[in-house]
Amino acid sequence: MYPYLNGYLNMEDYLAYAAERWLAVPWLLKVFMALLSDGVPIKGSRRRVYMLIGWGVCLLFSFILAVLPAETPYLTDGTVTNSPTHVVTTLFAARYFAQFVMTFFVALMDQHLMASHGGSFGWGVSVNGIVVISVLVSAGTLAATWFLLLEDESPAGYHVHILSLREWKLAMHKLFHQRAIVQLMGYMFFSRLCFTYYATSAKAVYEYWAPTGTLTTNIFSSLNAAVYAGAALLIGYGPTMLMLQRFEWRQTVAVSVVVTAALMLIMALFTVYNLVRSAILTLLVEQIIAGFEALAYFVSLLAAVAVAEPGLECTSFSLVATMGNLAVPFAISLSQSIGERFDVYDSEYKSDSSHARAEAMYCFLFAVVVRLLHLLLLALLPECAEAARAMKLSRLTGKKGMAIMIAAAVCVGFMVFWALLTVCLSSLERTSCLTVAGGESC
Repeated sequence: MYPYLNGYLNMEDYLAYAAERWLAVPWLLKVFMALLSDGVPIKGSRRRVYMLIGWGVCLLFSFILAVLPAETPYLTDGTVTNSPTHVVTTLFAARYFAQFVMTFFVALMDQHLMASHGGSFGWGVSVNGIVVISVLVSAGTLAATWFLLLEDESPAGYHVHILSLREWKLAMHKLFHQRAIVQLMGYMFFSRLCFTYYATSAKAVYEYWAPTGTLTTNIFSSLNAAVYAGAALLIGYGPTMLMLQRFEWRQTVAVSVVVTAALMLIMALFTVYNLVRSAILTLLVEQIIAGFEALAYFVSLLAAVAVAEPGLECTSFSLVATMGNLAVPFAISLSQSIGERFDVYDSEYKSDSSHARAEAMYCFLFAVVVRLLHLLLLALLPECAEAARAMKLSRLTGKKGMAIMIAAAVCVGFMVFWALLTVCLSSLERTSCLTVAGGESC
């Protein structure tokens, strides 16, 4: 989206960035769709029909975009088993592999790189052509959902029970009284916060010290999805699955945290102090880091699956997963606000001054420390699936339990508000520069 809006249509940076933030909003609010799916079955179906509706909407708008005339570019110069682990990892591997295929294709066919649009490519696909592919994918997924997806529908058909508002309230009350759900919500939020926090001085690496081309950046961005797909398969299949089963979840995450922090520190030292400045090497190391991050991420998802509440599986899983999504805009705000303290003028980055190197290194060191703080969160993560299911038996009771439940609900509400606020701020020219909105300070 960003290359199309910024590179092809020459949209202002803050508007192109805000558009990407708006596209992420449904992921921040998916718990409400999960509530609807669990509480309002359609013709006895709690999943299949909602998937058909979602892909139908995607097909409709993709078709509209495909038949509408494409915008004229605004150019500038130079610019299979019953094991839950197998099931979960296979589904996520398929999802991320499909994401890799499509993003890789778009990266190669991105028309703003064509020679006729100021780039160096002699091939490309028009905007309408890209959207036609989206139409075909949506139509194919609709057909696959209808013919291949099987769901145990209620024999009552149209008379299936639909949760009332009071029953919804009781269901949420029940979920927030479960220690396992609340504890994993907290773990997921702070885990994603530690992994998503970044050093703002990385801008100096990619723009001045080890610059990369648009094509290279897009290709490696698509490879990130392939890395996640590979990590999912490593957890669910083959000798790596057997090896990982010997470790507790906490041990797997701890290794991921330490390895990624070490790689971040080594690459920062090599790049900042000009020992080795290679764009390809930097991007390759980032993919290795992404692989270990994916292992930690999928472990947390397996924990969320293990504690899912029967009858409210979608809602309970989405509560945990959504906390991870809500951590991303907060991490962006935190990164920009702290990174501002170590920021220097672009001219210093270009001149590669000792002051610029020192400030950049401080920023990277802070990011490494934040990542290592993740080790303090391991107490919130169950040791294994059996421990997670045993934790479900523990409920938050009494005044202390009520206080924790209220605090958790308030925190969720505040993080939803914060996420929407930062998206709105990033959409306005006067506020898009604020660090809380992801800007570089006004």
